[in-house]
Order: sequence, then structure tokens, then C-alpha cells
Amino acid sequence: MNDSRPTLYLDADCFTRSFGGVAKATWYLYDALGKHFADDLQCIAIRRGGQPYLTPLPTNMIDMPLLNFPVRDIWRAVALPALAYTPSVHALHFPNNGRIPWGTPSSKVITTIHDVLALEVEGYLTDKKRDRYIQKTQRYLDESALIYTVSKYSRDQILRHFKCDKSIHVIPNAATLPERGANQPPLSLNQTKPYFIYTGRYEARKGIDKAIQAMLELHAAGETSSELWVTGKPVYFNDHFKQLVDDAKAKGIVKELGYVSDEALARLMYESRGLMYPSISEGFGLPPLEAMKQACPVITTELTAIPEACGDAVLYSDPNELNTLKQAILSLDRDAHLRDRLIELGTAQANLFSWESSAEQFLNLVTSQFFPYN
Repeated sequence: MNDSRPTLYLDADCFTRSFGGVAKATWYLYDALGKHFADDLQCIAIRRGGQPYLTPLPTNMIDMPLLNFPVRDIWRAVALPALAYTPSVHALHFPNNGRIPWGTPSSKVITTIHDVLALEVEGYLTDKKRDRYIQKTQRYLDESALIYTVSKYSRDQILRHFKCDKSIHVIPNAATLPERGANQPPLSLNQTKPYFIYTGRYEARKGIDKAIQAMLELHAAGETSSELWVTGKPVYFNDHFKQLVDDAKAKGIVKELGYVSDEALARLMYESRGLMYPSISEGFGLPPLEAMKQACPVITTELTAIPEACGDAVLYSDPNELNTLKQAILSLDRDAHLRDRLIELGTAQANLFSWESSAEQFLNLVTSQFFPYN
């Protein structure tokens, strides 16, 4: 171990809870740091003693169990500020949209605010929860020495909703699925018809209801026989949506797959007609980027952060005009040359993003802020 390297401590609590979007983005960032910049930065993962990780730590990352409190919130409130006040600790990264314990010295804090979609999606928060969210996020911004987010759109929205006298840096995400779908083992899903794929949460803002409605109408008109395969935990956000799903499943139009492995998702994308992702609100828009990386054409919307990830390499539809989504579906379904062209454009677009590049940007920010003389 090169003890002269600057040392960065990570609040790795997210690796012990669920391996969702925040944890996965954080993991890949630190894995790239460990693979490509281990000589420049030593990274230490802090976790509650006795609390196991849900996945192996990133490459070259050191595990540091810290105390063994039975209650997570007490551990965070006591152990993390105490660590931060240790003279040898110069930087402590909180990657999960803040969650900085009271009393942590702000001069040592790096904070990732992935998005503030909770303030943008109508009805997402009650008035009381909205006020609490604003208060907490404002404190996190105030008590951070270095702040970054994942898109220009998210940066602009943070500045719109909050007062911040510091620079908010943009470090984009990159694809996380295994490369590439064709190299993954075949799936045993009795595939007999072409299909589109949707992946992500069952949320109204994701447009999953519009995707299903469009497929129902196209089938009813006899314009397609392709199916829609949906991955993710089934959560039916209202009775109308549940009825849509039940109707589409009964007619053999929609197949719900639930959670699938990353390897399976990569293969599903590669073998599909395309990804259907008519979301109206994204802090980054990772599923379209993942799809493009898997040689999968994409239908999405030109809203919020999505164009930053997708550029001109996808088909955009208007979320307020179902006919534009239906036309995009038919175009991909019927035109092999269009699919090939979007695959070529999408591959080039996805290759503009890499975790190595994001890690290098992060490393430069951290070292210039906290270790300028190393």
C-alpha cells in the first residue's frame, strides 16, 4: 500500500441496503477509480460493524467496519461525524443524495445529489414531506464542500429549487450492464414473437401506462403482433393501470418478468425490437443508455435529462400524444434498416459515456479540493 496516496472515505451504507440505482452508480464509479487510478487515490468504504455488504466491494477498495450499533440511524448519527473529526480524514463522500449526519464538519464533505425529482413530479410528496425534503436537502448543500450531480438538467433543477453559493459539478453516469447482450447465455422464455422491452419502476412518470395503452391499441387495429416485455417489481399505482396490465396480459400482449439479472436484461435488450421508455421525468436516463450499449434501439421522450444521454441516436415521441408513440413503435417494428441505423448511432452515443471518464473527473475534483499539494 502506498501510504502517500490521498485517502477518500466513502459512506458505503448504500452497499448494505439494496443494490438499486444509487448504490449501483456509486459502485461503478469507485470500481473505475480502483481499476484505473489506484496509484492516485486510496478509497476506504465505511460501514456499520456487523452489517454485511450485498455485493463485493469495488476493485482495490478497503473495507472499514466502524462500531457495531444495533440501530442504523444511531450509528450514522454517532460514528460518521466522529470519523470525520479524525485529523487524518480529509474527505468523506456521502453518495446517497446527502444524508449527512448533523455535526459532520462541512469542510470535509463531498455530496452527490442525483436529482430533485421529488420536487418536480406532481403529487409525489405531500406538502409536509415536501417541506421536510426541502429543509434537509438545503442543509446538505449548505454543509458540503464539494457537490456534484449526474446531469446538467439535475444541476439546473437543484439551482432552481435551492440556494447554493458553491459550484455544482456534473459527472455523468455510464452503462452498468455486462457487454454485450449477444455474449450472454440464451434465455428460456419461449420467445416466439418479436417483442419490445420496458425496464424500470412501475411509476406513472415513467410512462409505462402509455406504453401498454399504445400496444393495446396497435394490437386492436391489427397493426402489430409484437409483444411488450416488462421487467421490474410489479407495483400497480392506480386501478386504471392495473386494469390495463390485466387486459394486456390476458390478450398475450404484455409479459411481466419481474426482476431479472443484469445478464438476463442485457440479453433481453439485445434480442428485442427496442426499448420503450416514454418517461417524462429523469435525473439522468440510464435505461436508454444501457439499451444503446446493448445494440438495442430506443423510443423515449425529449424531456428533462434524457436528451443528454440519448442525443440524436433515438426515436423521440411526445408523451402528450399517444399517436407519436404508436408511430415510433410501428417504425421500429417494421423497418429493419431503421433499427440498424439506430443501433449504429446508439452504440456511438453510448460510447461517449464511460465510468473511467467519470472517475477521472471525480478524482480531479476531489484531489484539487482536498489534496491540492499531493
